[in-house]
Amino acid sequence: MSTAEPEKDKNGLAPDPRLRRCHACGQPNMASFSRQLSGFNTANVYKCPDCGHEVTLASQGSSGVFLAMGLIVVGVLALIMGISHGFSTGEKIFTGIIFALFTFIPVLEIIQRMRYPVTGIRDDDSHVQDGAAQGLKDPLQRSLALLDAFGFFKAFFGVIAFIILWLLFWSIIGFINFTFF
Repeated sequence: MSTAEPEKDKNGLAPDPRLRRCHACGQPNMASFSRQLSGFNTANVYKCPDCGHEVTLASQGSSGVFLAMGLIVVGVLALIMGISHGFSTGEKIFTGIIFALFTFIPVLEIIQRMRYPVTGIRDDDSHVQDGAAQGLKDPLQRSLALLDAFGFFKAFFGVIAFIILWLLFWSIIGFINFTFF
């Protein structure tokens, strides 16, 4: 498959239109030729036309979501253990291990993307960014394509904003329930 003519994969996702700088040879024309669903993530496979170096990069939105969820889990865990009787040394070590487990993979993905910075956008018009416009029928695939379009910070703060709004909604419901009924 040529990198000049990107094709849709069998899952219906068009390759990423962004070009990246090759870490191996330094040329700014590393193009994606494949975008695949991998679990709850989309992975773009880039190949350098000059040296043939190939790399798979996860979407930025999924890294933001995973990192936000890790911080939320660790925050809730620390809150529960801290309210009960304060932190002991063992609980601090346990919380640190949980924090490392939840943030290790997103941080590695961020570092890997920093090694391959974006240098531009492809010239051809064969790519489509919107998951709904790609004709995806599965709601999970559509939501993953939408998440792929978000950047790291939008996804990170979007998760936190959603959880805050969710808690606020249920706080209002509880306030109404206990005040008026």
